[in-house]
Amino acid sequence: MRYIFIHMLIIASSISIMHSASAQTDNYWSWSFNTPSTLLAGSVTGGGAGPSAVYYNPALIDQENIPNFSLSANLISLQFFKARNIAGEGNDAKQFVFKIQPRFISYTLDNKNEKIGIEVSILTPISEEIRYSGQYSDTLDVIKRMLGDEVYSGYLNYSRRYDDLWFGGGLSYRFSDQFYIGMSGFGSVKTLKYQYVEEAKAYPKGDSVFINGNYEPRYIATVGFQEEFKYWYVSLIFKLGLQYRTANNRLSVGLNLTFPDIPVIGRGDVRKEISRSNIFNDDEGEFVSNENVIGTAENINVRVKNPFSVALGLQFITANMKSTISINME
Repeated sequence: MRYIFIHMLIIASSISIMHSASAQTDNYWSWSFNTPSTLLAGSVTGGGAGPSAVYYNPALIDQENIPNFSLSANLISLQFFKARNIAGEGNDAKQFVFKIQPRFISYTLDNKNEKIGIEVSILTPISEEIRYSGQYSDTLDVIKRMLGDEVYSGYLNYSRRYDDLWFGGGLSYRFSDQFYIGMSGFGSVKTLKYQYVEEAKAYPKGDSVFINGNYEPRYIATVGFQEEFKYWYVSLIFKLGLQYRTANNRLSVGLNLTFPDIPVIGRGDVRKEISRSNIFNDDEGEFVSNENVIGTAENINVRVKNPFSVALGLQFITANMKSTISINME
């Protein structure tokens, strides 16, 4: 019974971890900065991070005690988006986004103490922008109280831009030739601009319609929904890093703890609108009352959470010093 209980506890814990991970910031595990970390897909917590150590493991900051300025940009950044049937049957939305942006700027300060490494940096963990719109028009039997087909027109517009800018620095200290410790801190500024518009219209082709033996003036049935949301949010994020090396420097193990963000201030604005006119209820045999409802909220408090994470990395250099094996998990 004891082992069955332990196994059930492990399964329950795994499900809980998976459930909470699904709500983390998008692309959190795939961010990369600077040339060394990008070439190694971020597997630099154990060693070899270069200037990006301030993010991946602050214990690795300036271990060679050499002043250094680093500027890294994404020369090719492609984002691909696809949604099926988003504006009607067979109307898909596709988008490629090509961006060039500086993602990492850092400077390693010179100091007289060889045991201490200091680095200041500005980095952009994530910058995303998606825009698409769709227009669909057809001849359909939408309004059942009218004989024949009507002209149907649907419109959809979606836009979202999200940016996260970090600025700060880090400090490392060498306890011995085998053991290093470091800490870094950042101010994070997150901004989001989001808009969604959905409209649908149906109307007869002629100037008048024949309904129940009577002619009625032509009318347009419409329904629409709009929402806008924008915010800015400022928080503090801290990291603690450790590294241990063997005496021959061929094996190194690194640990990096990223603590949950500390909120400073955040504000946002929200606007929603729902509209409806000339909509006939077939079940009740009468028109639904026209409606145009607008709701707004300005200067509301905003909190965007960054998760606590633990990164463990290992780096091994072969005896001939020609190859390096790097392993990282977070």
